[in-house]
Amino acid sequence: MLRPYFMVRFAQKFYVRRTAVRRTISMILLIATLFAFQPAHAQSLIRMSSVEVQIWPEYDKPSVLVIYYINLSPDTRLPATLRLRIPAAAQSPHVVAVGATPETVTDAGVQYSLEPQGEWVAVVIEASGAAIQLEYYDPALTRTGKAREFQYHWPGDYAVNDFQIKLQQPFDASKVITNPVLGNVTSLTNGMTYHEGAFGALSTGKAFSLNVQYQKDSDALSISFVPVEASAPLNDNTTGRTSFKTYLWVLVAATALLLLAGGYYIYMRGGSKPQRARKQHAPAENSNAEPVYCHQCGARAHAADRFCRTCGTRLRVGAEK
Repeated sequence: MLRPYFMVRFAQKFYVRRTAVRRTISMILLIATLFAFQPAHAQSLIRMSSVEVQIWPEYDKPSVLVIYYINLSPDTRLPATLRLRIPAAAQSPHVVAVGATPETVTDAGVQYSLEPQGEWVAVVIEASGAAIQLEYYDPALTRTGKAREFQYHWPGDYAVNDFQIKLQQPFDASKVITNPVLGNVTSLTNGMTYHEGAFGALSTGKAFSLNVQYQKDSDALSISFVPVEASAPLNDNTTGRTSFKTYLWVLVAATALLLLAGGYYIYMRGGSKPQRARKQHAPAENSNAEPVYCHQCGARAHAADRFCRTCGTRLRVGAEK
């Protein structure tokens, strides 16, 4: 009777231990699963209020400049870590700027890293503000004679409430065709034309693509045709600008200095009068000298005479007497 009792007790202990081990393993697997899906869950919590994608083919480089203007939704907890994918051919972003509003974005002090992901490169940004601006150059612009073609892709990593596209037509391009069609066309005073389209909300994982085709007669870049314009009205308070009044005062001051310098020079020249050439005087007659008389006619001669003033006879002066 004792043998069956011990066997039952052993079986009970074995079952309890096996159950505990199973529970431990299940708990470890659950924790590992939570940690594994934490980044994806955190990424899904980020939602974008609006995304405006500007596409500028052949603007200042023989490639396509792509610009993202992103506004995070107000319920996004900041700072937030964003992973924005760009084509691997772009290699790295040209600009990464963050700010509280689109008007205050700056690239000063913005930290980001790159994570290669096959055909993409993830730009990992620590966003301290709700506005993000990202720019990159995509070299995937194909040329066949005068024909140009470019394919843009939005990978759909985040949900967007309002997704918009704005295509800048190259300055000397024509026959622009887009798929899907961009409806609104706007021409600015600088000669640039924009094709715009609003595509509403995009959910997480919803990708978007735009195909662009156009004709271009030359390889000239658009920036070479755009006139330089002031970013703000010019006035006397514009930084680096000097008003006419300032130039006038400088001119008056310079003229006064020249007049003072000229007056001083003339004064110095007039104060030191040039010495006149000294008049050569004949040696004064010595009053104590013995008078000289002409031995021919007896007329008295001057001390300096060598000939008689009356008869012209050579006088006997000194040793000649």
